[in-house]
Amino acid sequence: MTLRISAVRTFALSLIFGFSSVGATYAANPLISAIRPEGTDFEEIIHTGLKLYNLKIAKLHATSSSSSTSDIAISHAAPLNDLDFSKLEAWSDYNEIVQAFELGRDERFMDWKVDTTDFLRRPTWLYPDDGCYARADVFRDHIKTSGFTGKVYKLFVFGNLKVRTSNHPSGFVSWWYHVVPLVYDGVEAYVIDPAIDPSGPMLVDDWAKSVDENNDAKIRFSLCQGESVSPYDACVKTSGDNAKYSYIDQKGFFNAEWNRLIALKRNPIKELGDLPPWHINEVEDLIIDIDNATINTPPTEPENQQGI
Repeated sequence: MTLRISAVRTFALSLIFGFSSVGATYAANPLISAIRPEGTDFEEIIHTGLKLYNLKIAKLHATSSSSSTSDIAISHAAPLNDLDFSKLEAWSDYNEIVQAFELGRDERFMDWKVDTTDFLRRPTWLYPDDGCYARADVFRDHIKTSGFTGKVYKLFVFGNLKVRTSNHPSGFVSWWYHVVPLVYDGVEAYVIDPAIDPSGPMLVDDWAKSVDENNDAKIRFSLCQGESVSPYDACVKTSGDNAKYSYIDQKGFFNAEWNRLIALKRNPIKELGDLPPWHINEVEDLIIDIDNATINTPPTEPENQQGI
């Protein structure tokens, strides 16, 4: 218990004084960093965060005008089975959702430089440690400005979350919360989370299992409007769209993603450029298919033997 209290106190200091107690990470407001220090229970982090929120510490990087805790995302947390997706605004069909997913996963549209060379970046899907709030909101805004008109919501999950990933040296990341875009096709609700599964939209139940491998009874979820960014933002009665701050925060994680790939002995120019891992795998699968393919030569037509 002593170690756990110590970790929470250290984490609280990081929130107040603006440094990270859990390694090299970035968040314009440390209060909304998703990282859960080892040995720390998510409820202790929420308790500490709410105290700081009520002391107006959250105004360091406010993304909503909410002045009380009654409508913030954390306050709406409930078991997954209590959430009703059936009344959400539906997209025209599932194929449109897939198109939006692929655009938001693949397109490079944010300015950045490698030394002095321009290098456009996509959301930091390959840096799962932190920054989910920025990725989710940048995705929502980008597909909107790209012409998709379907309604995007946000789904928050709170718990002692642990997710397996090949994009971290330890093979997993630990969060106290995670947030993703959520869409509805009139039948099923889908989560957009290429940081966990870049192959396509995930059914909510499948996604929930992927972040809760310990089957924790305390895990909770909040379904919010798309403009809700962090656990301390208004969930239902959002006021305005502050995506511009999410772009600033997202860019703050670019160096961490780049350096992570170098640490993993991978090529950031390729993977953050036009050959991200999900496309590299597709190319490798194609090569294997070609290598294993049987080449069927069309049968030779018999020569026309006149006079027979």
